[in-house]
Amino acid sequence: MKKQRATLLSTPQAWISLEIILLFFLEIVYAIIFWRYESAKDQATMEAVIATARNVSVCILPTIVGIVGMFEIGGEIMIRFTRLMQDAIAQGIAQGIAQGKAEVYRAWHADWEKRRQAAAEKGVPFDEPPPPKPEDITED
Repeated sequence: MKKQRATLLSTPQAWISLEIILLFFLEIVYAIIFWRYESAKDQATMEAVIATARNVSVCILPTIVGIVGMFEIGGEIMIRFTRLMQDAIAQGIAQGIAQGKAEVYRAWHADWEKRRQAAAEKGVPFDEPPPPKPEDITED
């Protein structure tokens, strides 16, 4: 089942809420830090509120761009890396199955060959068919 994606920069919907929470948290922290800085100055409370609101409003857009960029770029890197790893794992599994079949075939064929040679040395007719090649073997 494919996860639903929001229209904003093709972001997964679960990330949108996380981005909003992170934005809210960072803005609150920034406002508290700046409020403490402004309050430490000798000025009226209203001037500190206005200065804090001005600075917080200025930093909202860069914070949004940073958060969304971090999630989009970081998320895209993780998604691509995961796909590469899944492809490598699938390729490794297929290669391992092929190697396993080849090893079983070689062992099976060597045993068959020994029985055929032993029968030929004794002069006994040997009518056992050769083992099937790995391409002919079906998985159960």
